[in-house]
Formats: sequence, C-alpha cells, structure tokens
Amino acid sequence: MLAPLSLLSRQQFEFMSGFADVAVRCFERLSDIQLDAWQENLAEMEEHEINPSPSPSETTQRLSRQIENTVSFSRDWFIAQVQTQTELMLLTERLFSESQRTVLRRIDESSVRQVLEPVRSAVCVSGCAYDSISKATRQVANFASNRMSSAAVNAYHQAKEKLSDTLVA
Repeated sequence: MLAPLSLLSRQQFEFMSGFADVAVRCFERLSDIQLDAWQENLAEMEEHEINPSPSPSETTQRLSRQIENTVSFSRDWFIAQVQTQTELMLLTERLFSESQRTVLRRIDESSVRQVLEPVRSAVCVSGCAYDSISKATRQVANFASNRMSSAAVNAYHQAKEKLSDTLVA
C-alpha cells in the first residue's frame, strides 16, 4: 500500500513542478515584452528631449510609431498568453493520460479484474473521448490564436492606409 502512495506523490510532485515551470516561462515572456515596451518608451522620451518641438510630420510619425508599437506589444502579450495556455493544456493532457494509465494498471493487477472489466472499458472509452475533444480543442485554439494575433495588426495597417488615403485626397 505504501508503494502506490509514494508513486502518486512522485507523480503529483512532477506535475506540480511542470506547472511551476510553465508559470516561470510565462512570467519570463511577459517580463521580456514589458521590458521591450519600456525600452521603446524610453527611446521615444529621449527623442522628445532632443527635439521638444517637432514638426507636424514628425509628430505624426511619432504618433504612428507609438500606436504601431502599442499594437505590436498587445499582440505579443496575446501570443504569450496563448503559448502559456497551450503549455498548460498539454500538461493537463499528460496528467489525465498518466492518471488513466495508473487506473488501468491497478485494474489489471487487481484480483477482482473480472468484476472491474466494465469500469476498465468505461475508462478506455472516456480516454478516447477525452483525446478526441482535446485534439479538437487544440486545433480550434491554434486557429483562433493565429487569427487573433494578426487581426489587430492588420486592422491597424488597414486603418492607417485608409487614413493616409483620406489625407492625401
């Protein structure tokens, strides 16, 4: 009885360690994005100190650059969030798979295996259903993240083109 508990504790420790690793990577991604944003802002502030009275075209270029940077950083934050979500989803799938294998192994090793055969079948069917739903969820999440990560940037560029066409005309 002691061996299965130690095995369970080791599995739980490994998964908690995996979750902690995902959290650290997420924090690093978000910190890097934040650092890049601050560096861009500092560069803009230094440029403003050098030229405190820019011409209207320089002001327009600065504003355009700031908006583009803001949209870019927002996209980067979204991508970091999606990457973290994907890592957590994969880790959860691994946890479910390991749990299912442990249950099946214990049923197979049981002295009352014949009685537990319906449970074994149900666990196998639920595993197949979980795998199918998980695969579909991954595909939808991947498609949505690819679309969403470029949507804001595309919308900004389209608005910028439309605005420049209006100003030129």
